[in-house]
Amino acid sequence: MSQHHDEATSRIFALDNTQRQSPLPGKMEEGKKKVRDGGALSEARLEIPFLQGIWESIVAKDQQCLTHFERSEAKQDLMGKNVLAASAPRTLTEVALNALNKVIDRRLQQQSPEGILQVAAAKSPMYNDRDFRVMFARAERMNPTKAADRLTAYLSYANYLFGQEALIQPVQTTAFTPIDEQVLRAGWIQLLLTRDHIGRRILVMEDLGPGDFSPPNKMRVAFFLLQAAAKDDDSQKMGIQVVLQIFDPVNSSLLNRPSIREQFRRLFACSPVRFSAIHICVGEGMSSGTGADEIEVAASTSSRNRDEEIITCVESLLGVDERIRTTFHSGSIIECHSRLSFFGINPDTIPMTSTGRVKLKDHEKWIMIQVGRDRAYQQGRTFPIVECPTNKHILLVKGRHVARHEGNMRLRSLLQERYDERNIATRAQKISITSEVLETLQDEGYTFLVKNNVDFWVIPDRKTVLEKLAIAFRTVPRLKPLSIAKTS
Repeated sequence: MSQHHDEATSRIFALDNTQRQSPLPGKMEEGKKKVRDGGALSEARLEIPFLQGIWESIVAKDQQCLTHFERSEAKQDLMGKNVLAASAPRTLTEVALNALNKVIDRRLQQQSPEGILQVAAAKSPMYNDRDFRVMFARAERMNPTKAADRLTAYLSYANYLFGQEALIQPVQTTAFTPIDEQVLRAGWIQLLLTRDHIGRRILVMEDLGPGDFSPPNKMRVAFFLLQAAAKDDDSQKMGIQVVLQIFDPVNSSLLNRPSIREQFRRLFACSPVRFSAIHICVGEGMSSGTGADEIEVAASTSSRNRDEEIITCVESLLGVDERIRTTFHSGSIIECHSRLSFFGINPDTIPMTSTGRVKLKDHEKWIMIQVGRDRAYQQGRTFPIVECPTNKHILLVKGRHVARHEGNMRLRSLLQERYDERNIATRAQKISITSEVLETLQDEGYTFLVKNNVDFWVIPDRKTVLEKLAIAFRTVPRLKPLSIAKTS
């Protein structure tokens, strides 16, 4: 454990708990009204959790080595306010790509013939693909040297997990062994079919997976999910949110299996998509809190050792860029999930019940999409299904939750603007106004989606969109005010 870790831990244990104030007092007050777990949320739970206090002191040391811009960017990422990340100009991407190509070319000249870059250059069409390299440039926020390091680590780990086939094309579900398929379907790691309030994908992990599966099986599945997340253009630009849940300390792979931690550390370091926010949800039995009785427990040697073990485990998984974007949530499952709403994640979408049972319905749907996409790729067909709507999609289906989707909020606003004009128009004029609404939204970059007969999102034809917009105009008088949703 580092020296600044020890110093930070000592300072936190010496703190009077009444001095540790919530970083989000307004939100926490709101949480008092919203969160219920067999009664009102206790005052102790509304202050900084004990582990978070230790972690913030450690991260403060990391931040001393960063520029003001880097610290500010990390804070915006964590709080879901880094909206500029999604609008990086194309010229910046091209400059970063050219710089990355030069770094890779230099390294190719320096490597031996059996080096991973040399092997990939000789065998892999994917390796030279522009979009593949842009993915790593974005993952390292346009730093060419770091991007080359990450790309090299990715190729090396892909080769280790799947063999040279993974250097030729992206990993597909057909590469899984029967055990891999069991690990995938167990749902301990899931890429959600919803996004946070600014449009980031969300990856949820239950600890580091069940103990009855081997590290290689877990790694192949986790690698596949990160690769899937990286296919999303918004995720490449803004990163993804990661939720790591540790509610069963006795059987925790994170705490009890160092070999698993080392494999995940390697996986995180080569991820083709960056982690712009990481949430560690710890069961209430894991961490000392801030009440009077809990302070007494915190003073005990066993409690201190346990907290240090958690911190050490998380530190071993993450680099500096990830550590400064990490926060802890401690308490019951409901309490931890509720706090995620302060960071733009809808607690209802987390695939775990209040009793700890993993939900699989949406995950099974996600697996069907991956299998269908891989089959279409092998047969040379296009794949029409949209896996996860973005904030630039307008969802032409019914439902209050759909009305709160950000794209639908824009549609609603435009319908209200044109309603009075259309209400007194002739039939021909109404058709023209409806077409103008469609074209306005398309010019703004919006795409319409509908559900097909098996409940997947697809892009409809123009005729279908116009028909649904005409119906939507008729509902305008019944619309009530809505606030922008935190999730889609």
